[in-house]
Amino acid sequence: MMSPDLANPRNRRLFQFSFRSMFLVTLLVAVIAFYFGRGLKVENFGNIKVGMTEREVERLLGGSPGHYGIKWGRAMMTAERGFVYERGFLYDGRREIWTNDNTMLEVFFDADGTVVGKHKRAAYSRESLIVHWLRGGPFR
Repeated sequence: MMSPDLANPRNRRLFQFSFRSMFLVTLLVAVIAFYFGRGLKVENFGNIKVGMTEREVERLLGGSPGHYGIKWGRAMMTAERGFVYERGFLYDGRREIWTNDNTMLEVFFDADGTVVGKHKRAAYSRESLIVHWLRGGPFR
């Protein structure tokens, strides 16, 4: 195969255009695979039962606690009180949170690492980072 004559300006522009196009397509495919390849399995939240381990919960929800959406701006949610736990009120345990752009799932674990309660926020949403910056929000 012959290499193009890059001394010719037309060939150089064509080569640069081709290289940039391939780079952008590769980048687009990587971004799509990253954002849509891993998703929070909200439909499995009802299957979480008291006594499950964190590993079992992670398998049901599709991964470890964290944010699974594509929006990283400010989060807005309802303030709710009065959660009922199966083994009494939780003082010394921990809470792990799974979110996407419009859902917040909270799972409460005791000191042994087993589920003692769970909660899905009635309302939760994240704004896009661009909107957040335009409103004067800090970069995080």
